Amino acid sequence: MPVQRLLNSKHPRQQKGVAVMIPSAIEQAFGRPYELSDYRLLAGGLSGARVYHACGPGSSTQGSRIQQTDGYVLRCWPSQVTQRRVDHIHQVIGSAAEHCAFLLKPLPVGAACSDHRPVFGHQLTSMRDDNGRIWELNRCLPGRPLAVDADVEQICEGVSALADVHQSLRRQGNSQAVAESITERTRRIAQLTTQLPSIWGLPLQGRISPRVVDQLVRVQTLLRAKWGGFAGEMSIQLGKLAARRLPVHFVLRDTRRQHALFDQGKVSGIIDYDALRVDFPAVDLARWVSGFALYQSQRQEILKAVVAEYNEKTTFPSVYPVEELTRAIELIAESSQMISLANWLVWLAAERRQFEDWSAVSARLNELLSLVD
Repeated sequence: MPVQRLLNSKHPRQQKGVAVMIPSAIEQAFGRPYELSDYRLLAGGLSGARVYHACGPGSSTQGSRIQQTDGYVLRCWPSQVTQRRVDHIHQVIGSAAEHCAFLLKPLPVGAACSDHRPVFGHQLTSMRDDNGRIWELNRCLPGRPLAVDADVEQICEGVSALADVHQSLRRQGNSQAVAESITERTRRIAQLTTQLPSIWGLPLQGRISPRVVDQLVRVQTLLRAKWGGFAGEMSIQLGKLAARRLPVHFVLRDTRRQHALFDQGKVSGIIDYDALRVDFPAVDLARWVSGFALYQSQRQEILKAVVAEYNEKTTFPSVYPVEELTRAIELIAESSQMISLANWLVWLAAERRQFEDWSAVSARLNELLSLVD
C-alpha cells in the first residue's frame, strides 16, 4: 500500500467528504520544494484527472474563497495516460510557451527523485506516485471562463488567443495531410449508426443514475428524430474533407469554452492540453465557437467574425481558402455536438458506465442539449 501523508493533519481539508491526501513521492517532488499547503480538491472534469489548488509562500485562502492568482494547481493525470504521452505534451507545450503567453509551461520537479530521468534534454516536469499515476504542477491563472451567452467581441478575444497559440505551435512544424479528426468523425458516425437503433426503445428509468435520467431521455428522443438525416448528409460532407490533404500542425483539440480563462475582458490563459496532437486547426476553432449560444442563433455572422479575426492574426489563409475554412468549422462543430450526444447515450444507456461526478455529467448533457435541441 503506498505511503501517503495527510496534509494539514490537525484540520484536514474536506471535499465531498474525503480528506485531501497527497502521495509522499509527490509531496517530496512538488509540495516541499514549492512550499505548498492547504490543498483543496477542485473539479477534475470527466477524464478521471484529479486537480488540486494549493497555496504557496505568501498566498492564502480566505474562508472558502480560494485566492487562485497567487497559488498553484497540482494535477494528477488520468490513470490510462502514459509517461511517454505526458512527456511529449510537456515538450510541445513547453516549447510553444516560450513564444506564447497564453500557454502554461509545466513547472520543474523541485527535488531529486528516484525515477529522475532526462526528458528530451530538458528538466523533469512530472512525477509518478507509488501507484503509477503521473503528477504535474502549474501556477494558477487569474480569471474565469466566459458565460455561454458571451458576445461576439468576447468570443473573438478567444479566437485571437487561439491564433497566437497556433502560431507558436506551428513553429514545431506544419504540413499537408489527411486530418485525423475528420476521418475519426466519419468512422464514428458509421459506428453509431449501427449501434443506436438498439438503444432507441431502451427503457432508461432504473437503468442509469436518476441524476441524469431526464436529460438522457431528451437525448434519446432527439437522436431518434434527427440521427438518420444527420448521419447521411454529414457523412457525405465530411467524406469530401477526408479525401483532401489539409494544412495540419499541433493543435489543442479541446478548446471548449471552459478552457479559456478571461481576466478583465482579456484572455489570461488557455488550459488543458490532454488532447494535443497534429491535426487540422479548424478543429480548435470549431470547438471554441460552438460552445456559445450566439453560434446557434447567429451562426453565419459569428463564423464570419471568427474567421476574420483568425485570419488577421495568422498566416493560415495563405494555405487554405477563407470560404472553405468557414465551412470546415461549421461541419466539425455540427458533427462534434451530435456525436457527443450519441456517445453519451451509448456510454450511459448501453454500456452503463459509472462516473465519480454525476453533477459534471448532468452539466455536460444540459450544455449539449442547449446547443443542439
